[in-house]
Amino acid sequence: MIDEEVTVTAGTRVIHGTVSRPDAPGRHPGLMIIAGSGPTDRNWESPLLQGANGGGRQLGHALAERGIVVLRYDKLGTGQTPAPATPVSPEDYGAEQRAMLGHLRGHASVDPAHWFLAGHSEGGAHAIHLVAQLPADQRPTGLVLLASVGRTMRDVMVLQLQGNFDHAPMPPADRTRYMQQFTTAIDGVIAGRYRHPSTVTDLPPVQQLYAAVASPAGRPFSRWLLAYDPATEISALTLPMLIINGERDVQVSPTLDAQRLADAARHGGNTHVTLFLAPTANHVMKHETTPFAQLDLARVQAGYAAAGTVLDDDVVNTLATWLTTN
Repeated sequence: MIDEEVTVTAGTRVIHGTVSRPDAPGRHPGLMIIAGSGPTDRNWESPLLQGANGGGRQLGHALAERGIVVLRYDKLGTGQTPAPATPVSPEDYGAEQRAMLGHLRGHASVDPAHWFLAGHSEGGAHAIHLVAQLPADQRPTGLVLLASVGRTMRDVMVLQLQGNFDHAPMPPADRTRYMQQFTTAIDGVIAGRYRHPSTVTDLPPVQQLYAAVASPAGRPFSRWLLAYDPATEISALTLPMLIINGERDVQVSPTLDAQRLADAARHGGNTHVTLFLAPTANHVMKHETTPFAQLDLARVQAGYAAAGTVLDDDVVNTLATWLTTN
């Protein structure tokens, strides 16, 4: 397996990435992976989380060992790719995604008739939207969705916050009040109404969560993402799809998200949809031994890139087989 550092220009911006490819000569299936939300980089590592053992790097290496060329990259404002000086828009992300796809398609090790696009978590929404915008002759051979959201990010964030409050030592009335404050504020962002975080609530963690989506630097993008429903757009796509979710994922639901995406695609007439629910995989495709009922969101998130964590074998084997046989 060989890692090579690459840079691609998207407009005036330089995007940094890594191509992991097999040692064997010739052409191979290619895969580009769009990482998840926030400051998550190409390796699925983040300054907000502990550890430098990201699942994105592990996945790229595991697939390269199985004969697949994998391109992963630092999206705007992550890793080695600097944040733009102006507010980020959906078009900014689309430009870097198209530039990276062009690099994958033109890579000397990639079979130009056998290349795929994958998105992880929020990246799945980006992948669906990108495929829908591409001309038919530029669309990938297939689409892979890894622990991808199947609802609006607004609904996902609200449910995740509710899950945090369910484990918090506070009176039920306070939980209800904080949830109402956050929901009202997030709906305001979608409508173009912004507030200072201190006016949203007196709870610092909720203030920080609101500030992350209402930041002036990301408002154009946040408004789009919070309201975007990937299940609506996926219903118009007919290319082969592999949808994978871990049954020990405490962030994205196998039923509310993965099953919803699969159902929407099939109801749209797509007969090439494969849904795989990995029994022991978590949100970042790592093997999780703790029963789901005992998993705590904060603890699990903190350990996503921890030393010693490994990919779930069922996920890797299913993904590699699907990529090489489609």
